[in-house]
Amino acid sequence: MAHLDDYGLRLARKCVDDFAQQDALMEQHREAVQRRDCEELPRLGIEAAEWLGNADKTLRTAAVKGISVPEHVVADLASLFRLWLRPVAYASECLLETKRQGFTIENQKQFESVVAEVQKRVAMLDMADSIEDAFQGNVFNGAFWNAADQVHHD
Repeated sequence: MAHLDDYGLRLARKCVDDFAQQDALMEQHREAVQRRDCEELPRLGIEAAEWLGNADKTLRTAAVKGISVPEHVVADLASLFRLWLRPVAYASECLLETKRQGFTIENQKQFESVVAEVQKRVAMLDMADSIEDAFQGNVFNGAFWNAADQVHHD
């Protein structure tokens, strides 16, 4: 006949075993949360890009209609486009890892398309900045010529 202490020990062992298995459960939970977060990133990026597009369209429409758009507003919008690109590398890696795990992200293609559009917009902004610098004479300034002269004499 089993002794009462045996049941206490078995119950303790069962409880400890159940608790010890929580490590695996917590790891599964972390993976599920990470996957959910990775699935959320494209949606957030798409939504943010839509708002950026709306703001850009509003400013362009205002300019076409003869409404003066302050330089700092245009600069703020350009900064937002550049800022939007900062988490793209992380989001892309996260999506790639999710895909490696055998999961599909439903709006991944749309996200990739939005990334390409924002990259194109930022490239246009950079080109416009370069042209503006050239018009202002900032492209080949004194520092440039001093450095070029130094290279030429070395």
